[in-house]
Amino acid sequence: MGMCDFALTIEEVRSLRALHRSCRDRRLADRIKAIVLLGTGWTVSDTGEALMLDEDTVREYVQLYRRGGTDLLLSLHYQGSSPKLSSEQMDALDRHLSQTTYLRVQDIVAYVESTFGVVYTIQGMTDLLDKAIEAAKSYEPINKAEVKELQAAAESCESLFRKEEVARGGAPSGPVYPDSPHECCCAYA
Repeated sequence: MGMCDFALTIEEVRSLRALHRSCRDRRLADRIKAIVLLGTGWTVSDTGEALMLDEDTVREYVQLYRRGGTDLLLSLHYQGSSPKLSSEQMDALDRHLSQTTYLRVQDIVAYVESTFGVVYTIQGMTDLLDKAIEAAKSYEPINKAEVKELQAAAESCESLFRKEEVARGGAPSGPVYPDSPHECCCAYA
């Protein structure tokens, strides 16, 4: 069954092809290709077969494009399922993973199943770990009081090093590398 009433202008095809070239997400690139193929006379069946997509999925892409153009076509509205582990279990897993190195995700899956009785697929655990890593990137564990305390400690260290420099007759003359001893650290070695 074709989409006889769906056609693209030459300018729309050019614009979609340019958008496709800049698209890095394969799922979104497939959506663009589906619209271009259908808009240039391909059938839903042929488009689905060429892109390895279900015909209903191809039709949905056309509906998205008709309703909202490329903005709606290229928006992903996937919502993941609710987590299988409680926040306490996630904290315990986080502590465990910070102390134990695993080479394979399937070993983490086995640990979670034996410890918490919760079954994950390898892909599900990979997704969970990816989300945890992203969340940790934005985590800010220190409060304002701790920041002031750290600043005060840094200032006292700086003044300590300045006192050492003055006592030794000035700053070191050559470069100072953190992994090699130099005159201001030799006294502590």
